[in-house]
This record gives sequence, structure tokens and C-alpha cells, in this order.
Amino acid sequence: MKHSFIIASAAFASIALGACSTSKPVDLSALSGKWNIVDVNGEAIKVASAEDAPYVGFDVVNGSISGFAGCNRIMATFNTNLPEGELELSHVASTRMACPDMSTEQRVIDALNSVKGYKQGKEGRIELISSNGKNLITLKKADNDISAADLDGTWKITSLNGVEIKPAENGDAAATVSFDPSARTYSFATGCNNISGQFTSSYTDFSFEAGAATMMACPNMTVEDGVKAVLPQIKSFGQVADGSYAFYNSENDILMIISKV
Repeated sequence: MKHSFIIASAAFASIALGACSTSKPVDLSALSGKWNIVDVNGEAIKVASAEDAPYVGFDVVNGSISGFAGCNRIMATFNTNLPEGELELSHVASTRMACPDMSTEQRVIDALNSVKGYKQGKEGRIELISSNGKNLITLKKADNDISAADLDGTWKITSLNGVEIKPAENGDAAATVSFDPSARTYSFATGCNNISGQFTSSYTDFSFEAGAATMMACPNMTVEDGVKAVLPQIKSFGQVADGSYAFYNSENDILMIISKV
């Protein structure tokens, strides 16, 4: 009887220890927003400057992520109806720029493709884990999330569909776009006509709703035609390395880049 009690006590102690070491469950909503990637497979991320630091942002309403892997912008989707703690990223993709050092980016993308779940880490961090519970990526909450509020004010249009928009050389005003995030409105000045309307945005998702335009005829309407062509295709946005913002289509191709006036 004494021997049985010892075995039972040891079993109980083992169960209790396991319960104490189990990570606290994390609701999917806790992932919402922007997170800095601080390590991959236990190896700390080291970058030359803050602009090169990789991050990922979760839109837990629409089931999408977007971020930056060290050179290119990254994106993926996920099922929001999986049990708590489970996470599997689909369609992990990136833009196609080449950089001198792609090693950090490749590590990040490889790890994201292996993620099967998430759990609470130390000091409020989140761990993205593999199917066997291995920590693949550690995330630390970023100080500032990306949102449409960042677009407040007037911006120069510097690129449309991959074509650089050069500064006006004949005294004409530069092509610009202004945003009022509180009213969710936009207004383009194309060098000929003005185009204005409303936009919708949730985290990095972004859509320009059909707007109104003035109807002048001008000798050169290239910028205006370019703006009209890309606006219906835009599905998301994000900040690029130099502080400019890029707008993307559903295939994550850059359609428009704007920089602060």
C-alpha cells in the first residue's frame, strides 16, 4: 500500500509539473497588429539599421499577414477558425527585389512556411511554433502599428505601375495625393484633373472607393490615366525602407509609391 501511494504521488507530481510548465493559451485576437521579429530558430536577428528590421503584422479579422523580411515585403493568409493556438500560413509570398544580403529574409520565409501554431512567450512576446512545438520565430510587439492614420497629409506620387513619376520641369505642380484618415477621404491632384473619394482600410488592407473627378482636357494626361488605372486594383499598403508607402494589388505587385511632401 505504501509503495502504491508513492507511485501515485509521483504520478500526481508529474502531472502537476506538466500543468505548471504548459504555456497559457493565447486567443487569436492577441496576435492583432504589428510585431518585430526578434529571433528565428533561436538565433537573434541582427540588422544594420532599424529600417532593415523584419516584422510581421496580423489582421485577425480578415485572416491575413503582411510585413517585411529584411529586403522584400511579405504576405500570407491564414484560417481564423482554427482552434486556439493553431496557426498555419498559406500562400506565403514576397515582392521580388534583390538585395546584397538575403540571408535574414530567407530564414524568415522558411520559418513562416513551417509555422503550425503560436503560444505566449516571456515578457509578453509571442512564439510561432512548429508542429512539434519548436519555437521558430519570436515576436515582440512593435511600438507603432501600421494604419491608415499614418497616411495623414499630402504625399508626392513617385511611381505608378513601376514607372517613375519625375518632378515637374515646366512649372506645373507635382502629382500628389492627400489623405484625411478621420473622414476616410482621399484627393489626387494629377497635374490636370482632381480625383477625390473615400477609402476603406483595416490594418494593411486598403481599397480606394470610386470617386468623382473634374473634367478638364490637358495636353498631357499620363499621370491622371495612370492613377485611374491603378486605383481599382489596390488591395493593401505598407511602408518601404525609405519611409515612403507602397500600394499593392492582390498579387502583391507594387502599383503606386508615395513619399511625404
